Amino acid sequence: MVVAEPVGLGGRVVAAVITISPTTAVRDHTLTRWAELAAAGLAALLVFGLAAVPLTRWVLRPVRRLDEVTGELSAGQWQARVPVTTGPAELRRLGEHFNAMVTAVGQVLEQQRSFVSYAGHQMRNPLAALRLRVENLAPHVPPGGERDLALAIDEVTRLGRILDGILALARAEGGGYCLAAVDCGRVARERVNALRHNPSGVRVRHRGAKHAAVLAAHDGVGQILDALLDNAIKFAGRGSTVTVAVSRPFHTSDGPTVAIDVVDDGPGIPASDLANAAQRFWRRPEHQNIDGTGLGLSIATALAEASGGALRLHPAHPHGLHATVVLPAVSPAASPPGSTASRPDARAAGTSRPPTSGSDAALPGARRPTRPVA
Repeated sequence: MVVAEPVGLGGRVVAAVITISPTTAVRDHTLTRWAELAAAGLAALLVFGLAAVPLTRWVLRPVRRLDEVTGELSAGQWQARVPVTTGPAELRRLGEHFNAMVTAVGQVLEQQRSFVSYAGHQMRNPLAALRLRVENLAPHVPPGGERDLALAIDEVTRLGRILDGILALARAEGGGYCLAAVDCGRVARERVNALRHNPSGVRVRHRGAKHAAVLAAHDGVGQILDALLDNAIKFAGRGSTVTVAVSRPFHTSDGPTVAIDVVDDGPGIPASDLANAAQRFWRRPEHQNIDGTGLGLSIATALAEASGGALRLHPAHPHGLHATVVLPAVSPAASPPGSTASRPDARAAGTSRPPTSGSDAALPGARRPTRPVA
């Protein structure tokens, strides 16, 4: 560092004082102090960072577990609970309240299902006795009353079918199924063969893969197909064709999937009513006099979701109804059809892209699903 100072005499500069000082020591001292401050700051940051990791995990562990339990509950595992042994006191109280809420909701649902099942079972015996007594009145009916007697017997029979449907729906929505590997191609062929010569005049045929192993609830695939085929034959009308097509396994974002399509070329359902078709007891006004309970699609939807799949309805082209059931596929070599398999959770299977071969390739008038099934 150079410092120059002039020396004046009588208004004139007669000399100058110049000092030259080395700055190496000052610079070294300054750098040393800055390095010490930086090291102290980094050490403090490291200490606080290391201390924040376990603290953050401790605080967020109940939140993470709450998220996991919420997912398990949405999959139907009502026995899941949030552990309340760790975390801040506020989050532990939140977990306790959440568990109490889940318990209360589970009890209400269980009481509702139990009531429906109990009431249905209790009403079946009086209904059977009522039908027997009404039929025993036949010899005592005056001339001209036979038709009224037959209508009364039909109404009792219809009420019995409604009760059977309610019980089946309660069982389907009850959950707790033992999932097993099922050859849905074989089940579809059996159902189609049983209905080939149905008295309604509707042609039923099978297309697609002959064998396709899926993971489904016990007897769920058969009940789903029974409900879809019954609806298709009932509403398609005489002279129509119902096609059941089973796809080969194809990969989606949720894993390997198999699609079962049931397509008819009847009048179908308007697109505005498709969202209501799976609701309980819903029927279109012009179908009110057609025999049925209005629970078939509700039962099929519940069974498909219990199996980790889904049921979608959309119009067939040029006319008719196209029902698509997607189920998670399994490897036949790893789990042969009919063997019991377990799944930790029920996931929704989808069809992010259609299979390149299988059911839809040979399905006239069928529209392939092109987006994930929720």
